[in-house]
Amino acid sequence: MNLQGKKVLVTGADGFIGSHLADDMVRRGAEVRAFVLYNSFNSRGWLDSTEADVVEAMEEVVAGDVRDYHSVRQASEGVDVVFHLAALTAIPLLVPCSRFLRGYKFPFARISSFSLNAVTKL
Repeated sequence: MNLQGKKVLVTGADGFIGSHLADDMVRRGAEVRAFVLYNSFNSRGWLDSTEADVVEAMEEVVAGDVRDYHSVRQASEGVDVVFHLAALTAIPLLVPCSRFLRGYKFPFARISSFSLNAVTKL
């Protein structure tokens, strides 16, 4: 698939795989919008260690949260292709699972519905 000149959204661009994919897409001529998880440190995760000229060549780096419908909708506006790599990375297992997870509601269904709804509307 030739993505040269296409507008590409990479969710999870702050992660290891997402940052490398965004880097590769820029080098292949795609117009990349990198979606990173918002944090109070203004960190872009692995993108912080990506070559500066590559990050500057990106159309935009958007800080948001894939669990927020509106930020996903806004980030996907005018995009031709979405590479959805955002994910929950770990659940701390320092205490026995049954005690830690009691009462914890897994948000997977909600995340999927937000993401699929936004992508479907493209």
